[in-house]
Amino acid sequence: SEDEWWKAFARIRPGFVYTYAAYLHFKAAGYSPRCADMYGADLALYESSKTKNRHVKWHRHSKFLVLVVHVREDESVWHHEQLFSWLQLHGIQRLAHQVRKELVLCYVSQQKSDGASGEHEFVRAMSVKPVVLRRWVPPVSYTHLTLPTKRIVDKSVGAGKLKNKRN
Repeated sequence: SEDEWWKAFARIRPGFVYTYAAYLHFKAAGYSPRCADMYGADLALYESSKTKNRHVKWHRHSKFLVLVVHVREDESVWHHEQLFSWLQLHGIQRLAHQVRKELVLCYVSQQKSDGASGEHEFVRAMSVKPVVLRRWVPPVSYTHLTLPTKRIVDKSVGAGKLKNKRN
């Protein structure tokens, strides 16, 4: 039955219900969401473009990685049934930058709905808020700046040997 399938998926993948809600959100927005376990994220989003004969052509490379997090009633943020940390976010963001993808942090929270019968209505009643995270890169390169150095004679090493010393 349908309930048995939902329970089996939830046992196999913690947070399946929240990932599925994000999947439905991005599918409705015109993306093709796929599994992104190889990147350490939950979903990879592929964009589509329509050709002249109205066939949908999916791009070969995804532009976005989606990390689905669940916001609980006490406003704590969870990922795969574990408390989410900034260290995890930093690691995934660095990996997304290295593979030239943008990271989307997708907040999924449960809205209070009366009379939700079945898992599908439960998922559709969730609030999904995607936020694109970008790394800040300073516009000015500071690599040309160096600290002033002064050359002095170091008598402890031996006569005539020079040593750089910072002021």
